[in-house]
Formats: sequence, structure tokens, C-alpha cells
Amino acid sequence: MIEKIEELAVKFKDRIAYSVGENKVSFGGLFERAQKIAKELGGKDKFPVAVVGGRSADTMAAILGCIIAGRAYVPIDVSTPKERKNRIIKASNASIVLDCTDTGITCEKTENGVFSESENETAYIIFTSGSTGEPKGVPISYENLDNFIRWITALEPMDGFEHEAVLNQAAFSFDLSTAAIFYSLFKGHNIVQIEDKNDFCGIFKTIKKNKTGVFVITPTFMRLCLLEKSFCEKEYPFLKCVYFCGEALQKSLVKAVFERFPNVRIINAYGPTEATSAVCAVEITKETIEHEDILPVGKIDSSATEIFIDDGEIVLKGKSVFSGYVGRKDERYFEKGYRTGDLGYIRNGLLYCIGRNDSQIKFKGYRIELMEIEKNVLDIPGVEDCAVVAKKNPIGEVRMIKAFVSGKIGEEEIRKGLSEKLPEYMIPKITVLEKLPVNENGKTNRKELMSL
Repeated sequence: MIEKIEELAVKFKDRIAYSVGENKVSFGGLFERAQKIAKELGGKDKFPVAVVGGRSADTMAAILGCIIAGRAYVPIDVSTPKERKNRIIKASNASIVLDCTDTGITCEKTENGVFSESENETAYIIFTSGSTGEPKGVPISYENLDNFIRWITALEPMDGFEHEAVLNQAAFSFDLSTAAIFYSLFKGHNIVQIEDKNDFCGIFKTIKKNKTGVFVITPTFMRLCLLEKSFCEKEYPFLKCVYFCGEALQKSLVKAVFERFPNVRIINAYGPTEATSAVCAVEITKETIEHEDILPVGKIDSSATEIFIDDGEIVLKGKSVFSGYVGRKDERYFEKGYRTGDLGYIRNGLLYCIGRNDSQIKFKGYRIELMEIEKNVLDIPGVEDCAVVAKKNPIGEVRMIKAFVSGKIGEEEIRKGLSEKLPEYMIPKITVLEKLPVNENGKTNRKELMSL
């Protein structure tokens, strides 16, 4: 992989590789920055490196620097609460923190790790929501990543584009970003980064300014884009392809996209963080939405990853699947295999996903364990009981997370306590009750709470 990156840096030396705001960096310039960082990270220490930052070119260079140095990078978004950030650094056993939050990059050693000369096989570690109340680390190996890069760069129609601008909406700590990053780098494209996801006008300015031809986004982000009435083929004729992943894609949204962009090509991809971002994909056409009640999430291709159904659950096995969580066991993982917890079926060589068999949800593209939110609420002094539920719209999409709490405490105190532990997207709408309702079995009546 390192040799290939070096080849690309020479081959596409003067091409723009990364754009964020007014800052544009060529392949040659980005690789030069990454080499300097790799040199600082050099030596025999092969422990992971925590990369703390936003969406700057420095953060991108730091990630590449870790790869060149043969050290796993652990992306931590700048918005991550301090307590959670420290837990991730400790859990990953990162020996160095590269802070890219200000101008330039600062390097700080941690107290983690005992010196080791053993070779590192991990490319990156992404932390996701965990049902135990602690974020869990998903280590992705170089073999996993190599397999994913081969798959996504050969994916039709994305394999046929030449020096496109590729929109990445995701933070580096969200595994959807790996699709945009590694697809773009290994195809010689320009990664166009959304600088501020909350700047609605800025999003469209960025898209237009860079003539972004490929989107790597969640369905939630596309719904946001469609709120702008001028977002259509006439005003954005350069949009060629949208790669959707991270959430269920609904027919209604696809229809709305085709109404605005009749000639755009749409890809629906599927895969958990544990299987290197995605393992299968399928193009969704106008004919697809006419003949399918539920949209397929991918074609079955056993040459890349074996996908099968066991008692209604989607199970993955093969080169894209991770080798187990950092520092913890989980019954979902088995030798080169992973029980996803997603329910689905296979028909005519296509995979369909129809829900979950546990309390895990997808919200704003992020994977969230409701139990993690509950456990963190219960840890707040003054809270006596708590139940967290996901409110859905008529087509099954999560539109709101609500926490019902009892105890001698107010909503603002709970929100403040959670903001110190959880990222913003995991903080629910809070309702304080005198007591939580119970059913005839003496358990919390979540069905009743869903109606409140």
C-alpha cells in the first residue's frame, strides 16, 4: 500500500488531492507533508497513533503519515468530549497523540503502551458506540483495507471516472470517510471536504466551487441537500454519481433525487465498520424503484466477501472482516467472520436488509447503541431510572432519540452531564417523569414510552 501511495504521489504530483475551504493540496504536496510526519513517527515503536482533528489538510496528512510509518491511526473528531477522547486514547493503547485542531500539528506522547518491536498489521482503529457504555474499537488491518480498496475502485460506475471531485461529508472518525478517502486517493481524484456541516449555504458553495461529480454520503445528508430548491441538474450539471452508505436508503428519497437529477447514477452500498466500511453495492435505477418494494443493498459477490443468512441474520466472512474488537470479546465475531445483527434475506443474487435484532440504530448516518446512552444517563448523580427509545417515521427511519428519566434532577443538568461524555449526535431529547411506566411483567413499558 505504501509503495502504491508513493507511485500515485509521483504520477499525479500536480493534481489536486484534497480541498477544504480555500485550501487545496496537490498529491505531491500532500505526500510530502505525510512523509515528514512519518519520519517523526519512525523508529521501532509501532503502537497506534491518535489523530485528533477536524477536516483540515493537516488531519489528512497525519492519517497518511501514520500509514506510511506503518502505524495504525485512531481518528478522533475535534468535537469529541474530552472524557470520551481520553477513553479512546487509553483503549486503543495509542502511544502518541497528533493534535491537528490548530494551525500545524503538535505531537504528544502518552503513558500508554510498553515498548514493542513487533510488526503492526493494523491500518486504523475506529471507535463506535458500545452496548456496555464504553466505545468499542474496531481494528482494520492492511489486508482488510487492501481488499476494500480493490473492491471500491473497481465498483461500477465509479471505476470509470477520471480526476473527479469527490464529496466527503463524513468526519474521519466515521467509517464512511474511508470510502471517500481511499477511493479518491487510489483513483487520482480530488477529495472535497465539507468544512462545516452546519453551514447550509457553505455546503452548496463548496459543491459548486469544486464542481463535485461524485458524492459519498448518507441518505440523511441528501435529504438536507434536497431542502435547497435550486439543487437540481440545471444548476449542478456536473453531478454524475451518488454513493449512498451508512443508513437504509428509501425509495421515496431515490425518487426525489431522480426528479431533480434525471441522469445521475445511484449506488446503494452495505457494510458495517467491522467489515471495512462496505462489502457490497448495487446500482439503483428508475426501473429498480418501480419493481422493488424494498431497495436491495448490494450484489452478492463471494470473490470479495462471503455473505450469507443465518436464522434471518446477515453474516459476513472473508478478507474484509476484522479480527475482533480491541481489548474485548464479542460473540458476534468468529474466525474471519462477523454476525452483523442486521436482519435480511438474499433474492436473485441481491442482498436486502430489513432491520436489526437488537437495540442498535442508525441515526444521522451514525451507528448508536441505545444501551450506551442509557448507561451514561444512569451514571449522572440524581438520576434514578432511565429508558432510551428511538422514535421512527412511518417508513421506519429514526427521526429522534428520546431519553425518559426519573429522579431528582432537571433536563439541563442531564444534558450537561451527557455533553461531557457523549458526542453531540448521541445526546437525546430528554423528558423527566415522576416515574417510568411499567408493564404487567414489572419491566419498563417501552411501548408506552414510544407513544409519548
